[in-house]
Amino acid sequence: MIRSLIFIFTSILGIAQLFGDVGERIIFSSTHELRFVVTINNPHKGDLYPVHFLIGLPSENYPVMNASFQNKRTCPENCNDLTDTGVEWIQKQKLQRLNTATLKVSPYAGQNEYYSEILITIQFDDPFQGPEGNLSKHQKGLLAVRVLNWETAKDWIIPVSQRQRGETVQPFAPLLKSLVDGAEYIIIGPQNFESANQPLLNHRSSFGNDSLTTAYVSLEEIYSEFLDDNSEAEAILAFFENAVNNWSNSLAFALLMGDIEFVPTMYRGAGEYEYASDDLLAAIDGNIPAVALGRYPARHVADVEAFVEKIIAYETNPELGLWRNRITLAADDVARPVANDTEHIEYSDSLAINYIPSFINVQKIYLTEYPEVSDASAYGVVKPGATQALFDALDNGTAIINYIGHGSSSSWAQEKLLQKDRGDLQFINTGMKLPIWIAGTCSWGQFDNPNTDAFSEDIIRLPMNGASA
Repeated sequence: MIRSLIFIFTSILGIAQLFGDVGERIIFSSTHELRFVVTINNPHKGDLYPVHFLIGLPSENYPVMNASFQNKRTCPENCNDLTDTGVEWIQKQKLQRLNTATLKVSPYAGQNEYYSEILITIQFDDPFQGPEGNLSKHQKGLLAVRVLNWETAKDWIIPVSQRQRGETVQPFAPLLKSLVDGAEYIIIGPQNFESANQPLLNHRSSFGNDSLTTAYVSLEEIYSEFLDDNSEAEAILAFFENAVNNWSNSLAFALLMGDIEFVPTMYRGAGEYEYASDDLLAAIDGNIPAVALGRYPARHVADVEAFVEKIIAYETNPELGLWRNRITLAADDVARPVANDTEHIEYSDSLAINYIPSFINVQKIYLTEYPEVSDASAYGVVKPGATQALFDALDNGTAIINYIGHGSSSSWAQEKLLQKDRGDLQFINTGMKLPIWIAGTCSWGQFDNPNTDAFSEDIIRLPMNGASA
């Protein structure tokens, strides 16, 4: 969970490193060979779990791969409970008509040791069977940030044939095809949300120097074509499969418009480890979504209208100021629920030291630094000073608010840094200095419970306030 958070964080900042103290560097890349090195310096234990790289391929076959492990060192703390070792291919997937495979790299060496440097060589012996296909600028942009060897792999895009695109005697799903063909950005939601979304579609198709072709695709139309023996979630997946593989040379972005009672989701894991993942709705050939996918949890038309108004205002009339150069890092303390648990502070400091550029103003709200006040909660302690510091940071403006620690769908930290049932929502006053919220904690984004709303849903729904994402 923490490593996923840091990857998201560094992706937003546009930094090439992966997470913690793990990095990668390409040594050589061509249509015949890729060589890169993975380095692990001064790691936390969490940095010694496997890391995954997405590699572009010229064919559907796994290429020959060799790895050289160097500089064995002792783990910073006992890591004998780690089990993965070595380097291996784990999954093939076609993304936007590019064959890819995921390479799992495990720095753990066994016997409480790890390798600080792993040199990997991949031989592309299978030639690309042209002709070369084409993608839109935005589709290429999505792959460029995902595929390690994109500068070479971009020449291995498979073309879409006329027959694949549905240009047959009896075209498949003609209405859906006509909506998606040529669209770069689509919104998927109930039919009665369409008119409320139209201003946002118009904005996306006309704003700035990088306008998008847009379309609204109703769930009713998707279900009428693909429901059959599928669940509603599977029908959406079938829609994306046809949209990306058969109908469109340009689709790159999709917004799901609706809370869980309107737009279904899919699930990863099992039992107590099961969790909702909208990514799977667009993961056509594996676990990675073929388009950039997001959701706004609208409950009714008024929610849609408020969201559309906020986003258009945020982009067309931005509130300038020093807040746009500020990042707030919040971290749980070391006392509860496990004593001397310094991991949250260490990972937060890792972001500040290794990833955030020096010209960015970093504000820290670490619960350890604030005094305890007794209360009647399960842990008997709150830290109102930390909560007020967070409200002040939001009021003054911060581009990103990042929390690492314990939590739930309604709270941050046992000491109640944020607490929904305390009424904290009314004290969030960002105005149009809208931050991006990132939370490395349990269940904060639990949007799939139809009986209650997560605090994160309440925040993003605040009209002209709260959050941009």
